[in-house]
Amino acid sequence: MIRELMVNGAKNIPANYAAKVAMVTGMGVQVDHKAGQVKFPDAATAEGIEMVAHEFIPEGIYASQTNFDDYDKMVTKIEAGVLVKRVPLYAGELYGTDQYKTADAQDTNIGKLLEVNTDGKWQVATTGTSRFEFAGVMDDNGHKLIMISVLPEAKTVA
Repeated sequence: MIRELMVNGAKNIPANYAAKVAMVTGMGVQVDHKAGQVKFPDAATAEGIEMVAHEFIPEGIYASQTNFDDYDKMVTKIEAGVLVKRVPLYAGELYGTDQYKTADAQDTNIGKLLEVNTDGKWQVATTGTSRFEFAGVMDDNGHKLIMISVLPEAKTVA
């Protein structure tokens, strides 16, 4: 799940890449241009990270419904091979996601840098540099999200 808390609404969102494996909206991914896919990083990193989303189209008995919970697995689940939206993360933006390492979603981590692990989940970075800063935890109608602030320049993990 992605909550766009403060974003540039005029940016381009590429939607011509497929998910290499099953994913969930809000996970961090990298792009494999040669394969035309988005994938999870091979190792924990903050380099070349975008968020993944997709266009939810209700099918079957759900086709006539118009109101869906943003957190419904049917809405957030992305199957392998399905075209996705690559959400680029620009400086000054603020996002919320429920795709994070549970132990890291603590107020004591506010201000720490984030990276994406090999499972696509956001976590506190332990080495290297990152443009993503943990901005706190928010309650989104009973759902716990971490807030990710996108910095103008990468900082070194302390």
